[in-house]
Amino acid sequence: MPKFASSIPAESYTRLPSLDERLRAITQLQQKVHSLEVEKAERKGAAERLRVSENRYRRLFEASKDGILIVDPRTRKITDVNPCLTELLGYTREQLLGQELWQIGLFKDREANLEALRELQEKGFIRYETVPLHTKNGQRREVEFVSNLYQANGHKIIQCNIRDITERKRAEEALLHLAAIVESSDDAILGKNLEGIITSWNASAERMYGYRAEEMVGQPVTLLFAPDRQDEFSQIMAHIRRGERVDHYETIRMRKDGTFLTVSVTVSPIKDSTGTIIGASAIARDITEHKRLEAKFRRLFDSNLIGVFVSDFAGTFLDANDAFLDLLGYTREELLAGTMQRDALNPSEFHYLSQNAVKALQETGASGTYETEYLHKSGRRIPVLVAVTRIEQTETCMGFVLDISASKELDKRKDEFISMASHELKTPVTSLKGFLGLLQRRLTIQGDEKALHYLARMDAQVNRLTKLINDLLDLSKMQTGQLAYREERFDLDTQVQEIVENVQETTQTHHLQFEGQTQAEVFGDRDRIGQVLINLLNNAIKYSPQGDRVLVRVAISQNKALVRVQDFGIGIAKEHQHKIFERFYQVTDAEEKTYPGLGIGLYISYEIVKRHGGQMWVESKKGEGASFYFTLPLFQEGERQAAL
Repeated sequence: MPKFASSIPAESYTRLPSLDERLRAITQLQQKVHSLEVEKAERKGAAERLRVSENRYRRLFEASKDGILIVDPRTRKITDVNPCLTELLGYTREQLLGQELWQIGLFKDREANLEALRELQEKGFIRYETVPLHTKNGQRREVEFVSNLYQANGHKIIQCNIRDITERKRAEEALLHLAAIVESSDDAILGKNLEGIITSWNASAERMYGYRAEEMVGQPVTLLFAPDRQDEFSQIMAHIRRGERVDHYETIRMRKDGTFLTVSVTVSPIKDSTGTIIGASAIARDITEHKRLEAKFRRLFDSNLIGVFVSDFAGTFLDANDAFLDLLGYTREELLAGTMQRDALNPSEFHYLSQNAVKALQETGASGTYETEYLHKSGRRIPVLVAVTRIEQTETCMGFVLDISASKELDKRKDEFISMASHELKTPVTSLKGFLGLLQRRLTIQGDEKALHYLARMDAQVNRLTKLINDLLDLSKMQTGQLAYREERFDLDTQVQEIVENVQETTQTHHLQFEGQTQAEVFGDRDRIGQVLINLLNNAIKYSPQGDRVLVRVAISQNKALVRVQDFGIGIAKEHQHKIFERFYQVTDAEEKTYPGLGIGLYISYEIVKRHGGQMWVESKKGEGASFYFTLPLFQEGERQAAL
């Protein structure tokens, strides 16, 4: 009941005896009616203001770019939700109403949901900077969560504001990643404003220029410019102000200690969020050493002491010096026209060498030296040595070519002489061997021991001469591809044991110890493999004069038969090990005794093993003996070694 109701006159005021009393009652009644009208008008105004306020709130609620939830604190269920959140979650409004927060993907489970609401009840306000939110389609989003507990119309209400910060987080992570890249880059990276004042300075800039970041930030970038390069700043910044990038500009810069370095600089505009250019970033790479090597190469290139070319991996020659062009008979115009292609300049049987070289370039950056042939423009074949190296991480390479025609011609004449001489010597030596045998038989009958002793020594020397002639003949046949192989299937263990026993009978100084077994058969020339083993055993005895034993071991390794001959002699220095299988190579060491020989035994052995599809190598340390190894493919039923 309104507070003034008790003072309103009753209808019986007409019964008041006095006119004055009745007039006062009427006046009082009129005043109270007026007050009631005023209060009614105020209430109507308040209701209108409330309606306007609610409409304004609803419009804000509906139009908000943040997701908004209204939750009943008693039931913990959603009572209202705005469109932004329905769009973010992928649910309809009806699907969200009546759900708890954890059920719509905001908290991981009910317990986490309850814990957050308990904290809200205690504090009246909570804010979580990052909360994972899982949408209807299973997508994970990162959101900022703010919640308030307040009174409305006499009731407590929870309002939750949810802002999607996924893109902001990604941008922050990208910036952190970029900052880490900048800081760890090998290139000097700095930022500057349009006036050239340095605003950032990475660790590589410190190493390259010698200034610490605190020394350079706030200083003009021209502090790094050489005295005669100061005008470069205005030229570069003119490009930047036009929004243009300056790429790989080579110039000179000055270190803190006053020394100069050659750098390749890339300068790019820096823009703010509105697209306005506010500064520039500069990335500088020290190319001082690169330019020094480039100048050195250019001197070599132009000297024409050796053929030099530049080509891509596909085989197109991009550049070459005059020595290379003269070697092949082409002009520079033909080179620039792209007519010089690797495969066209190589006989087809040598294409695999070029392919192997490209593979090596891709894997290691260098091909190593290999022997091949090039075709002169006239069609004439030219034997050459080639070595190729990759140009940094590009798909181009630089090759060095040496004409070995004269060397090949000399080798050919030498081989012809060796072949002729060995054939000419073979007949008289054979006759000499026969006459020695006849004399030995006669002197044995006569009992002339002294003469027999001399004949035995002569026979040993003739045997050595016979072996030398046979080696020279083998060498000659190898060079012409005429060395014969009689292939057969044989037991390797038996063959090795027989050779060891036979060689043992020829030496009194060393014990030959045979170990291991393969229980395997190989397919090849039994006598040639025996020749390899005899050569290795004789070398082991020869080069271990202070030793008294040689170990011979056989085994299976990586599905191949492996034979090792180990001595305990003088050993082989590392610088000789990759050359000892070359033809006529002999180890020369002033500190060691010189051992007689032509240096062809290991070459012949190596070639025999290679023709059988195997490998041969040595492991040794000077003064600690040497171990020679060779492998042979195991015999496979129904198969033959294609190399034989």
